[in-house]
Amino acid sequence: MLFTCWTMYEQMGVKYVLSGLSGRLDQTILWLGGCWLGAHENYTLRWIPIQRLTPHDIHRQPGALFSLIAIIALLSTISVSQLQAFAVEGRAKSLLKRYLATSICLAVGSLVPQLHLRIHHYILALILIPGTAIRTRRSLLYQGILVGLFINGIARWGWDPVLQTSEDLRGDGPLDSIVPQLSSTRVCTEEKLSNITFSWETSSNTIDADGMSVLVNDVERFRAYFDGNSVAANQFTWSRQDFAKSDEFFRFGYLKDRHALDYTNPGTWTKHGEWVK
Repeated sequence: MLFTCWTMYEQMGVKYVLSGLSGRLDQTILWLGGCWLGAHENYTLRWIPIQRLTPHDIHRQPGALFSLIAIIALLSTISVSQLQAFAVEGRAKSLLKRYLATSICLAVGSLVPQLHLRIHHYILALILIPGTAIRTRRSLLYQGILVGLFINGIARWGWDPVLQTSEDLRGDGPLDSIVPQLSSTRVCTEEKLSNITFSWETSSNTIDADGMSVLVNDVERFRAYFDGNSVAANQFTWSRQDFAKSDEFFRFGYLKDRHALDYTNPGTWTKHGEWVK
């Protein structure tokens, strides 16, 4: 980590930009403000509907493709303006050589079989920071944002590799598997105790699964395997005191080879005793 920070400061243009300007107010507002913006990316930029730059996720997330196109257009415009500024200082040729070498390395990495190229936050920042090594107010802002993105990426995910398998890329993302359909839901309210019973179909002819898992408030409270005859694997009953102070949330998912597949969206058993899908 210290070596990376030293490289960014000494060799990638951070020192060149910060030490060559006398406008401390500009540095404070633009560079430090941009760094704060990038370091809190998961809050300040959460309105952008892009979680991960993978084709699978981009097609699943509404508005992600349009946002990606807009981001690419914005980065292209910024890149052209930065290249013009480098050309004025006579440093455009060396910058283009650096990015050509980087592009070749990424292209070679993308050809490795059974692995996928993944441009993480910190990798994107390291790639783009040299393009901000010029003493302009815009570069102060751009560089601060990129350094902040680097901090955010390392703090949240660590040094994730650039080349990853499909399983690593998916992480805890959806598998696009079939999810259970409840056949009935029955609520029983007594004087001091209430319970809710869920039932589902377990025919192996219609589903490719071994069992069922139920989460209550995102904690697994039920796991059973289908054997064709057992009623215990066909239903789940959850009890609570009749004076519940808060709603409870239920999610259902199939099991395959002892691993849980995708879960349903949460259904709610309200504190008033109503079941809401």
